[in-house]
Amino acid sequence: DYAQVTKRKPDVIMASSCLMGQTGPLAMLAGFGTMAAAISGFFYPVGWTDRAPCGPFSAYTDYTAPRWLVASVMGALEHKRRTGEGQYIDLSQAESALHLMSPALLEYSINGNIWERNGNRDRVFAPQGGYPTSGEDSWIAISCKDDEQWTQLAKEMDRDDLADLPVDERHNRHDELDEVISSWTAGVDGVELMDRLQSLGVPAHIVQNSPELSVDPQMSHRGLFEEVIHATHEPFYVDGTRFHMSRTPAQVTHSGPTFGEHTFEILTECLGYDADRIAELAIAELLE
Repeated sequence: DYAQVTKRKPDVIMASSCLMGQTGPLAMLAGFGTMAAAISGFFYPVGWTDRAPCGPFSAYTDYTAPRWLVASVMGALEHKRRTGEGQYIDLSQAESALHLMSPALLEYSINGNIWERNGNRDRVFAPQGGYPTSGEDSWIAISCKDDEQWTQLAKEMDRDDLADLPVDERHNRHDELDEVISSWTAGVDGVELMDRLQSLGVPAHIVQNSPELSVDPQMSHRGLFEEVIHATHEPFYVDGTRFHMSRTPAQVTHSGPTFGEHTFEILTECLGYDADRIAELAIAELLE
């Protein structure tokens, strides 16, 4: 309780993050980030036109809320540095995610248009989508943001008859163009095709799965994934840091502990138990 804590430390900074915030009629609503994503409007525009909303991957607000929480804590720390005052931060996961829905909210408030589900297609770029390549469940993402990129793609497919289509017509004929592109990409290696299209200035990249991400040359160069040794498992990859600081670089030095690995350290260093007390607990099988 912030009021009680400030009686002992008036300049404390306390932050809380829950689904709907600490106040209001839904303050006690329990839920997960998936629910908050639905409440925040992220489910409705994500999916295919002829299917129910599918929403973003996983518990979306679990990933967005911590960014705002860290920023708000940093702001509170700066305020404390200047004034000596602490403060309480009440963060709603649903509200923090709403910031990222700003384009959809503006579109409705200004133009009265509701963002509808449109698969992988874009409201401006065309064509855009995920297209099959050779191999099992292999795909490439392609997006043409202007006429030049579309012309380059059409010529690479030997479809000069389509090269001069303006963007409005490309949107109107998107189904047809998707079939043309898919039939062309299906027999080509994804990495080879990605390199070819990128060399022409056409935005394209293979759709990577977890094994491919772990060996991605760009990710590897920047140390995004670190291999760690574990006491009870084979070596595996964990996330590295998302930023690189020149003076205080972060490092991943070890894996997570096994269950009970640091029991002795906690009992002696944190709780002050001596060897005799720990022996009694062990004999009573309370440390298993």
